[in-house]
Amino acid sequence: MIGGQIKYRVVSRKIRLQNFVIDLMAFFPLAYIIGQTAKNFFGPTTIFWVLLVMYFMYYFVLELLIGQTFGKIVTGTVVVGKDFKSISPTQALIRTLLRLFPLNIFYILNHKKGLHDKWSDTLVVYR
Repeated sequence: MIGGQIKYRVVSRKIRLQNFVIDLMAFFPLAYIIGQTAKNFFGPTTIFWVLLVMYFMYYFVLELLIGQTFGKIVTGTVVVGKDFKSISPTQALIRTLLRLFPLNIFYILNHKKGLHDKWSDTLVVYR
């Protein structure tokens, strides 16, 4: 605390990459099992949309309700608004939709923040 105010540290690109990899490791085994099971009942287009909705819900629900995905839990980080408070449903929606934009990953390699942070006015900080 500095002058009665909590000081937050924004996480590095390295930690953000760790969050991303851990989230993929959490999501893809489940997606694989569901995809393999669903192929007996549905076509590839339906399976694609089911998995896309699952991916969307993973980020949207976890970040909205607790400010963390599994990757952020493991690394001790949390997503917050510019005011360092919990993010709003609109911010969670913007973050999640922009994650579906393929160039977002390349943007973050050249900038400290991803498009999903910039356009939603959010930060990922240490808890």
